Amino acid sequence: MKEFRVLNIKSDLPEKAELEAIAKAYPARECKFLEQSTLGFRELPGTGGEIVIQVEGSKFLYAELLRFRRSVPTVVRDREVRKRIKKLVESGEVVTKKLRATIKDEVMQELLPKMPQLETVIPLVIDQHDKRIWVGATSDKLAEGVFMLLRNAGLPLVTELWCDGGNLPFWLHRWLLNQEPLPESMLLGEKAKLADPIEPKSTVTISNEELTDEELQAVAASRSVLFLELSSPGMSFLINFDGAFKNLRFNPGEQCDDFAHEVAVCLSEIGDVVARLEAAIRQ
Repeated sequence: MKEFRVLNIKSDLPEKAELEAIAKAYPARECKFLEQSTLGFRELPGTGGEIVIQVEGSKFLYAELLRFRRSVPTVVRDREVRKRIKKLVESGEVVTKKLRATIKDEVMQELLPKMPQLETVIPLVIDQHDKRIWVGATSDKLAEGVFMLLRNAGLPLVTELWCDGGNLPFWLHRWLLNQEPLPESMLLGEKAKLADPIEPKSTVTISNEELTDEELQAVAASRSVLFLELSSPGMSFLINFDGAFKNLRFNPGEQCDDFAHEVAVCLSEIGDVVARLEAAIRQ
């Protein structure tokens, strides 16, 4: 669990049996033929074949999706295209734009099935007490792919970002400048990314620095915060201006071989962090 996008659920919550039925209908599988990516649910490790588990009593439903993805590197594709075009030119054939496009398509169709398939695990959490859904996706596009799968499966989810209406960028800036107290039991970390409001592409990334340093504070005063590192007693994380949680690092606890227990500990910590952050930005 390295990243999460957290949304409040405004519609009915899915039950365990409903999510299990969806998971069975959409199992993870490798790409076939000319597919470039697939998305489906996988069996959870160490659970004897379970695909959805309930942890922390009835608070959380937990499942994992697996995305298989493959692609032909542009360099590889273009090299093969040039090789084939060269042979045609040497044989006296005129290579038009249409023929070039046809060759490119042929190369893609021949090489794609030979490419290795990369696997990405995407945790999915339903917080049944606080009515939230968490998606452990590395991008908004991947998260939207998960939601599209759930909707196609007949789950009519209506969601909004957990921080909607709370002006999170304002609070990140105030916390960084120590103009507002940090959320309960949280400390400022050592990383931040700042942007110039006039030139948004002009950014400054700060790592392994004391963020309360006077010079850094002077730089931050006139810039917006793209992300900020915070820590709680159980974990550290980067919180993005759009509410995404990244670079989650959990403090080491007792070693345990029980997968469900490990999941429960992590989800409980994340849930507490989200609740404290939401309370702080909506005060």
